[in-house]
Amino acid sequence: GSGNSGIAAAKKAHQEGNRVIVVSTNARYQYFIEEKLSGVFGLLTNDLVKQQERVQALIFKYKPDIIITTARRYGQKSPQLITEAAIDTMKPSTVIEDLTASVGGNTPFTQADKEIKVKNVLICHKSNYPSQQPSKASESYAQCLWHLLKHVITHTQTESNYDIGTDPLLSKTIVTHQGKLCFTPHNIKE
Repeated sequence: GSGNSGIAAAKKAHQEGNRVIVVSTNARYQYFIEEKLSGVFGLLTNDLVKQQERVQALIFKYKPDIIITTARRYGQKSPQLITEAAIDTMKPSTVIEDLTASVGGNTPFTQADKEIKVKNVLICHKSNYPSQQPSKASESYAQCLWHLLKHVITHTQTESNYDIGTDPLLSKTIVTHQGKLCFTPHNIKE
């Protein structure tokens, strides 16, 4: 898919040196996928049977190791783009990460929060992917705090008249200093 999740997955896969294949009914990202990510873009029609046939043909042609499905129709059940016949054409040990299980899934076998093996293909779903990576967010936040502290420590040790309240970086991050209000949110008046 070419929504936020699909494009994020394609970018990450490309960064790690993988070949990217994106299928979508939205041609808006074709240039990005083909030119920027050196990938393959498969434009789908709005007819579900033709979508399934196109997806199956791409799977047969490119033999992907990992398929990340993100296709959904808001307010409706997800389209089952990967049929049992398409799974039959996959090489053994292919993994399908279906991000749409909560609204039906993009395969007939997808189940929420489960890993299911179908004909030597693993179909997976996890409800809350962001919570699987909390250490990355914590590391990023800690690094930001460290750089901020390092800035303060460096200036206070090297400048005798250093004033946090006038520092262009810190004056935006502190609320009060030496009894004075340094930062006022836009919706609060002094």
